[in-house]
Amino acid sequence: MLQIANTVLADTKDKTEITILGCNSTPEDVMLYSAINRIEAESGGQIKVTWAVSKDRAAPPSATDPDEAVPYPWPHATGRISAALLREHLPDPGP
Repeated sequence: MLQIANTVLADTKDKTEITILGCNSTPEDVMLYSAINRIEAESGGQIKVTWAVSKDRAAPPSATDPDEAVPYPWPHATGRISAALLREHLPDPGP
């Protein structure tokens, strides 16, 4: 997903809009959280990211790399992937 997002953003003529739904079992499983959020923030609205985990942590995490720190408590979607989750966070299908 990072390669696609970076390729789209590198071409100023490419106006493709990308929605990323990053789904993991737990917050500890999330990879590149800060990097992906940074790309979203710098995309000018061209890239939208939604994070979801099946379950949040039971307790705050121990010390981690602050650049890749995933927030506690989890501020994003929680629950298993379902049709309702997809409808809520992804755009409607095109023609």
